[in-house]
Amino acid sequence: MTPSRPYLLRALYNWILDNGMTPHIVIDANYKGVVVPREHVEDGQIILSVAPESVHAMEMKNHYIAFAARFSGVSRDIYLPIMSITAIYAEENRKGMVFAEEVYDQESNSNTNSHKNDNKNTTSVKKLKTSRPALKIVASNPDLENKDKK
Repeated sequence: MTPSRPYLLRALYNWILDNGMTPHIVIDANYKGVVVPREHVEDGQIILSVAPESVHAMEMKNHYIAFAARFSGVSRDIYLPIMSITAIYAEENRKGMVFAEEVYDQESNSNTNSHKNDNKNTTSVKKLKTSRPALKIVASNPDLENKDKK
């Protein structure tokens, strides 16, 4: 199976926009293939606004996100392998999702998509050893908490 990350990213991106908020993404700037302005990277990551008014010619594909954005008045091309994106959230209320670390094995995925039924295929998404939880709540819904207390 393909990773769920690109589908979740698109869904959350649209959800944030539909609610009139500003989507931001957190990128692991050390991930292979990431093209971002290195002078804005802090502690190995960069946070980018991906609101329609902040980017130009945005492409959200299953394997990457690409767009142009201005940094200090200079237009820069940005390229983000989909697995380099570690979170998406709304700037205004910090609601969104942090993604688990995973490795996407494209070669293995193409083997699983063939109609052969052999045991040589490997799993396309593998968990890395990490002390971080697989899913982290970045904000709770205060409306639900107040409703439960009544």
